[in-house]
Amino acid sequence: TRGPGAAAINGKHILELGCGVGLCGIAAASNPLAPLSVTMTDSVPELVQCANQNVEKNKERLSVMPTSLVLDWDSDENPTKYDTLLASDCVYKSTAEAFLRAVFSHLKEGGDLILTNATEHGRPGIDKVIYALKERGDVYIETTAITMMPEGYHKAVHIIHLRNFTP
Repeated sequence: TRGPGAAAINGKHILELGCGVGLCGIAAASNPLAPLSVTMTDSVPELVQCANQNVEKNKERLSVMPTSLVLDWDSDENPTKYDTLLASDCVYKSTAEAFLRAVFSHLKEGGDLILTNATEHGRPGIDKVIYALKERGDVYIETTAITMMPEGYHKAVHIIHLRNFTP
């Protein structure tokens, strides 16, 4: 709760892109350094329903009650701006450009993106995202690569913290 992303959550309006079952959004909403709001989104309606079920199962632990909605990164015409965007393991080769459009259409100036994504084979989109962010030149990017090895399994993960300086 007091790691490098704590300031990106405390008192902020948060949007989770690609929520899946809702793990990141629920974790943010249960943080004692409470956000003002958490909105969880996914393009798959069944996953949004699953995230809602997981919110309901964990509601006693939440500091704020998340909302959720279906969001298609390619057809979002009137995006709401948020202080902080969360995304975990949702960038693949085919989604990199749409992900970047979603980030910069929803992220307020001075806002934060906290992105974690596997670096394993079959997920080359994360490199494309990192390159495109660095090319913009108007963002601050802190990238940490970690390796997890439970029971001999090797998996590298990027943790990217981006601050958007211009809209």
